[in-house]
Amino acid sequence: MEQVALLDPERNWTHLSVALTDDEGIAAVHGDFLHDARPTDVISFDYGPQPAQAGDTGEVVVNVQRAVTLGPQFQGPAYEVALYLAHGCHHLSGADDATPAQQRAMRRQEEAWLTEPGIAALIAKLDIR
Repeated sequence: MEQVALLDPERNWTHLSVALTDDEGIAAVHGDFLHDARPTDVISFDYGPQPAQAGDTGEVVVNVQRAVTLGPQFQGPAYEVALYLAHGCHHLSGADDATPAQQRAMRRQEEAWLTEPGIAALIAKLDIR
C-alpha cells in the first residue's frame, strides 16, 4: 500500500483486505458487483473511510487459478499473483486502464514495483502451484 499511497497522497490507506480465489469465485464477485459473470484476474473495491477505522479501506480479490494457468507463459504463477495484487492496488490509487495507453502506463509502473529488490525477494519465496 505504500506505493499506492505515493500515487495518491490525499488518501490515508490503513486497511487492505486481500481475497484469494479461483475462476468460479471471482466470476461470482464479477457478476454480483460488475454485472459480468465471467472470470477475470483481479477486482478492487474502494470502501473509503469506515466509521470504526482511522483511514481508508479497500479490498483486492485475486484469481490465483488464472495466475497458475497463465503464469508459466510469463514469469511464473507467483509473479502473476503479485502482478494482479499490484494491479488491484494501482486501481485503488485511482489509476485507470480504459485505453491501451493507460494499460501500458499501468503495466510499466506495476512491473517497476515488482522488480524492487524487497518485493522481488518476497515474490521469489512464494510457492504457488
